[in-house]
Amino acid sequence: SIPDDPSLIGRHFQAKIKARTTGHTGMLAVAVGKIIRFSVGIDGPEALKKQSQAAQQQQALVDFDLDMNPKSLRLQNVPLGKKIDILKFKRAALKLVNQGYDKLKLRISSVKVDRRIKHPDYELTPDPSWLSVKPSVISIKPDAIKKAKMYLKIPKDPKYAGKKFMFVIRAELKGMDIPLELQSLIYVTTERQK
Repeated sequence: SIPDDPSLIGRHFQAKIKARTTGHTGMLAVAVGKIIRFSVGIDGPEALKKQSQAAQQQQALVDFDLDMNPKSLRLQNVPLGKKIDILKFKRAALKLVNQGYDKLKLRISSVKVDRRIKHPDYELTPDPSWLSVKPSVISIKPDAIKKAKMYLKIPKDPKYAGKKFMFVIRAELKGMDIPLELQSLIYVTTERQK
């Protein structure tokens, strides 16, 4: 339900609907989510001619049908001071699925965690660059799947032993003024000191 407010015309919004189990933890806890994006109103014919690029980007917003998995991943007993190939460590890689009709180019990176999505049991990571993704830019044809490998290296410092850190991997559509992005949440528990 959108208010009848002229100030909303031409603006873009995003909402996330999430359903999750309650009262369960560990392997029994599950969640699913869906992102809904929409734009409000359009300008007159003259303005539309001047904004052909914006119109193309709005169409890309409508046609955008990309999925990234895993939505979340937990890594236990991560050693300090070693570069971990997450595919070998946990048999997990990022999978990007382009279900749309256009080729997409994405920039993938580990970013600072927004406090609004912080998990109560995990600290915000002191340095997002500890987690990296290769390749960091991916082009995906329509109806195709691409994989990216993840690597993690937490410095060998006693203050990081036995800690729980939360990381966010973000995939952003390149060449767009309208932000189109997906996120994957990585929860890391480091080894305790021996």
